[in-house]
Amino acid sequence: MTASCAPKKTAEPPPVAPSNPEAEKTPEPEQEVFGKPTVKSFDLGVAEIKQSSGKNMPYHINGVIGVPTGTSPRPVVIIVHGNHPVKKYDDPIYAEGFTYLVEDLAEQGYLALSVNVFAHRIWEYGEPIGNVRLNAIMKDHFDKLDQAVKGTDPGYGLDLKNRANLKQVSYIGHSQGGTEIYEIALERMKQGSPPPDGMLLVAPGGALEMERLPDVPTAFLTPQYDGDLSGLIGYRVFDFYSDDAKRSSWTAMTYIYGANHNFFNSKLEGKDDGVQRAKENDNLRKRLTAAEQRDFLSKYAVDFLGTVYGTNPNEMLYEFNQPQAGSLYGHPVLTSLVQPKRMTDVWNADKEQSSTQNAMGGAIVTEGVSIRTEVESYIPNKDETGAYMHAGEQEGMKLNRVNWQKGGGRLTLEIPEDKRDLSGMQSLSLYMAVDSANKLNAAGQNQALTITLHDTSGNESKVVLDSSTPALTYQQGKLLDNEFMAMWSTFAPLSTARIPMASFTDIDLKQVDRLSLVFDQTDQGSLMIRNIRLVK
Repeated sequence: MTASCAPKKTAEPPPVAPSNPEAEKTPEPEQEVFGKPTVKSFDLGVAEIKQSSGKNMPYHINGVIGVPTGTSPRPVVIIVHGNHPVKKYDDPIYAEGFTYLVEDLAEQGYLALSVNVFAHRIWEYGEPIGNVRLNAIMKDHFDKLDQAVKGTDPGYGLDLKNRANLKQVSYIGHSQGGTEIYEIALERMKQGSPPPDGMLLVAPGGALEMERLPDVPTAFLTPQYDGDLSGLIGYRVFDFYSDDAKRSSWTAMTYIYGANHNFFNSKLEGKDDGVQRAKENDNLRKRLTAAEQRDFLSKYAVDFLGTVYGTNPNEMLYEFNQPQAGSLYGHPVLTSLVQPKRMTDVWNADKEQSSTQNAMGGAIVTEGVSIRTEVESYIPNKDETGAYMHAGEQEGMKLNRVNWQKGGGRLTLEIPEDKRDLSGMQSLSLYMAVDSANKLNAAGQNQALTITLHDTSGNESKVVLDSSTPALTYQQGKLLDNEFMAMWSTFAPLSTARIPMASFTDIDLKQVDRLSLVFDQTDQGSLMIRNIRLVK
């Protein structure tokens, strides 16, 4: 590696008078410590939902509440359960399934409510129309909480005066609740409330009009063996967010190996990970226990909210100047992080001429490497990627396939003269996956490659993405095929490999003219690359 030019000498600063650092230091505010919270089930009595059919619907305003110790107003977290079998729609069983999460959040200083929304979903009192029932239920919950905060207890049996800040609200939704928290937030905004502070979607399901979604910090938890929402459609929302150039908030995706759909809720008994695609993979990965999944969600939710409110941010999850985490809370994961307004495309499969010209307008040069743009779709007659399958039931996602059959192949992205100053960039991000179904990838072996930056003075800096890089993981599985289609038995989700720019040393980051992917770590392989981006 060639050394860059020596820095210019500067005049020494004039001497300054001695100071007392201890006297000048501004004391940091003490972080509030919370004790054991008060957690209880509540029923605030019967309310009525007015329906356009004229057949109004009675229901109980019930759920679980957790109140932190102390006296100050606290941020509010609303938890919404999924759509699961019930005998009586007023039974708050699945709201109570998140009692553990309510308690853990309240212990960290959040006023948390897990609310029963089943009256929105059942067909008693006629077919539900849109989100009329959901909006009515949540309005009642917020109105009752507002009464309590103002000093009138509507039935919680707790003194909540001045204990909740209803202008600081975040949402956590599981399963269909992951879709419904969007509808709740949008309706609240329509009625004049501020946007939510953050949204955490856990194994989400349901249809979303993604163009309407609020631009706020958002995180997804996706269990590998989801036997309920087996398409893992949270990825479709995440990928939409990733490509929305107008979006200024960050979005995080975490794919949890060995997790299933049900175990996040303590009232959902029985495994769901032995059905559909997951039944083909019984011996491939250790399954998480129910207790482990709930512990994971609690810790993740605390880290997510701590980052949203700035009280206890987790740099491994939400900082672009850190490499991606390969495990969280003792469990293997794939993680991705995007914030489109901070990101500049270097190579993007959506861009025209992506095989000959990169997204910055420079040439693409290949040596011993083949590249081809393919369409990934769960619809067989639209799919061009063979047995490879990214998660999310994609309908038409473009990916660049990169194949090499001899070690030392190189894919170079040339950078135009007016875009060579990368000194203000924080990291380099590659959104990619190993195509485990492709025979160029040795069974059971992860991939590896070298990333190089070159400057106009001929200096070169290398960073090796070795076989421990999460995004280069070989996804254990087997080929399932018939006369109509072929697919790998496990998903191979795209995820981010992130390299801090500080890792590239001894080159002039103001004059970078080439970025290369060098396949010198393995003899052959096949990668699917959605994009390569620079992060400000």
